[in-house]
Amino acid sequence: MKTIAKRIGKNAKNARRKNTVRKNTIRYVGILFMCLCAMTIRVAVAEKLNEDSKRIESAYNQLQLRQDNVAFQQAYLDAFPKTAKSFNQVFNPPNRKQLFDGNKYIFLLESLSENHLEPTLALTMKLACNLQWKSGAPDYLQLVLIKIAVNNPIAFAKGFKPMGPSQRTSLVEFLAAGQKGPAPGYERLIEILRRIGYPKVADQLFFGLSSID
Repeated sequence: MKTIAKRIGKNAKNARRKNTVRKNTIRYVGILFMCLCAMTIRVAVAEKLNEDSKRIESAYNQLQLRQDNVAFQQAYLDAFPKTAKSFNQVFNPPNRKQLFDGNKYIFLLESLSENHLEPTLALTMKLACNLQWKSGAPDYLQLVLIKIAVNNPIAFAKGFKPMGPSQRTSLVEFLAAGQKGPAPGYERLIEILRRIGYPKVADQLFFGLSSID
C-alpha cells in the first residue's frame, strides 16, 4: 500500500510539474508572439516613412541617447526639413501619417538654439517665410521661432534686416497669425526690439500685428 501511495504521489507531482511547464511554455510563446507583432508593426511603420521622415526620426533617436552631444545636435539640424514642402510632407501630410503633428521634433529646435543659434534661427526663419500658419506643426514652429527671437532679439533683428520685402512680409504674417489674436510672445518681441535699438524691425512687426486687428 505504501508503494502504491508513493507511486500515486509521484505521478501527481509529475503531473503538476508538467502542467507548470505547459503553462510557462504557453506564456513564453504568448510573450514571444506579442514581441514579434510589435516588431512587425514597427517595421511596417518604418517602411511607410519617406526618406525625409526616416532621416529626422533617426537623428532624433540618436540625439536622445546623448542630448548634450554637440555633433548629434548638429546632425539633427542637418536632418531637419529645410523647405516648406519637405516640412509639410513630414509633419503635416494630408493623410496624417509620416511624423504627423511632430511637436517633439519641432520643439526640440528651441533647446538646440542654445548651442547652435545661428543655424537654428536661420532654419526656422527660412521655413516661416514659406509656410502658411495653421494649427499643428506650423503653429509649433511659430512658437519656437518667437521664443528663440525673444531670447536672442539682436540675432533675430540681424537675420531679419537683410531679407527682401516679400520675405519680410511673409515672415511677419506667419509670426503674427493665430486663432485668437497674435501669437504668444509676439508683442513682447516688438517691445524688446524697440528697447534694444531696432525700431524699424519693431515697426514692421507692429504693422503685421495691426493688419490682423
